[in-house]
Amino acid sequence: MTRLVTFLFLASCTFVNARTYLNVSGDILLGALFPIHGKGASGENCGKIKLEDGIQPLEAMLYTLQQINQDPKILPGVRLGALVFDSCDNPSYALEQALNFVKAIRHSLTIGIY
Repeated sequence: MTRLVTFLFLASCTFVNARTYLNVSGDILLGALFPIHGKGASGENCGKIKLEDGIQPLEAMLYTLQQINQDPKILPGVRLGALVFDSCDNPSYALEQALNFVKAIRHSLTIGIY
């Protein structure tokens, strides 16, 4: 399942200038920024996909969430989720993505989704 989620995330990242993110629903949401893509060239925010520095840590996080959520002894009655954004290995773009995370959390609280 982790590979499928990663594939879907990568597929959605191919749109130019799209606000892409991965949303794993849960009672508690963890925010994450990973350099899924490298810095872009010629003024673009994102470039080529980074396997070792971006995809592998993302897969590790998704695997860990899956393992925690499947074991009822660790967090009984609580499901961990995540909202993951691509930083594109670009500090200014990472800041923009972090603000998108905050906006998403505020929106969730405003409309009553926890």
